[in-house]
Amino acid sequence: MPGDAFLTLAAGVALAGCAHYVLVLLAARQFLRHGRERNAKPGNPPFISVLKPLAGDEPGLAENLDCFLRLDYPRYEVLLAAPDELDPALAIARQARSDHPNLPVRVLAAGDSGCPNAKVHALAALSAQA
Repeated sequence: MPGDAFLTLAAGVALAGCAHYVLVLLAARQFLRHGRERNAKPGNPPFISVLKPLAGDEPGLAENLDCFLRLDYPRYEVLLAAPDELDPALAIARQARSDHPNLPVRVLAAGDSGCPNAKVHALAALSAQA
């Protein structure tokens, strides 16, 4: 009968979904256990690069940059880029860099690429410097 075949198929699909759910739970448990073990090991944290594209003199930019330069992390650098050398955000970034002389901060002009998304272009320029 067609109704019995449909019920059998629906039950099979439901059981396969339940089996998948159980496997996902087991994999998540193993992943979390492995992550705790990995994080519990002492050692040096990795050196990271914080990439921050800039554009224009937005309100509160100096305070926002100061937050990037006061992260609670032992080993990092901050790379800041604006579309061109005349961007007022670069002057603010250079002042922020001089306020934190012990931190590696690089300020650069990403240049005009003709890219429709200036932020993505600045991030690409920053990642090349990281």
